[in-house]
Amino acid sequence: MMRHVTGELAASHAAPLFYQSWRPEDEPRAVLILIHGFGEHGGRYNYLVDYLVPRGVAVYALDLYGHGCSPGKRGGLSEWEQYVQDADALVNLVKREEPNLPRFIMGHSMGGLIVASYLLDHQAGLNGAVLSAPLLEEANVSPLIKTAMKLLNRVTPGLSLSTSLDAGAISREPAEVLRYQQDSLNHDKASVRLGNEMLRMAPEVHRRAGKIVLPLLIYHGEGDQLVPISGSRRLADEVGSTDCTFVAYPGGYHELHNDLDRATVLADLYEWLERHL
Repeated sequence: MMRHVTGELAASHAAPLFYQSWRPEDEPRAVLILIHGFGEHGGRYNYLVDYLVPRGVAVYALDLYGHGCSPGKRGGLSEWEQYVQDADALVNLVKREEPNLPRFIMGHSMGGLIVASYLLDHQAGLNGAVLSAPLLEEANVSPLIKTAMKLLNRVTPGLSLSTSLDAGAISREPAEVLRYQQDSLNHDKASVRLGNEMLRMAPEVHRRAGKIVLPLLIYHGEGDQLVPISGSRRLADEVGSTDCTFVAYPGGYHELHNDLDRATVLADLYEWLERHL
């Protein structure tokens, strides 16, 4: 059994963000703060929640601005710092609600980029961080497209474009692909500003990666067709942490927590958390 709570989180925007938490019936031994990826929401991590919570790890997740149950134009963003502030707001909420527990922060895909950029200036009070297929290198973005994006950003930054995301690339399990496609809270919209901010922040994280010194787990599927694994390998070599673990899962698709080998992935995640309590 677990206790599921939903609520509103005052963050960087006028309207509060939606968040939820899952806690075991007994007192948890640790808490995982979760930042989801682009176009999805914090409620899509049911396998992770169902694995960790019975083992004593509480999970807190928000829906980013323009995502899930939170307000905002789908895929809209004014500046990247808003995401960083929203992550910080969730961390501070957890510090208030779970003041005596070891705290870990985890980000998947774009959420991994958010967490990595957050860690450049915010590591105090965290026992470690987990990056799942972090968006640290763009896939198939030509210099011409980058130039066009910069020009559009000057003229119409709020323009919303479809990313034409291939849902079949998130998991090797057809049932998980169908579940993604049928989830009305998912979307494939990104503003020109958001696209530019992602292109800007990935190089910035690599440039300043030496500042990340807390224990770090980075994992990525070798079959990921949405986010290149090379960015994760590179970051693992760049960080200043003396306790950085990089795991590549053969054949794994983008959402390893929803993929064929999720039992192994989640067991590895839990074992790493256990070692760092």
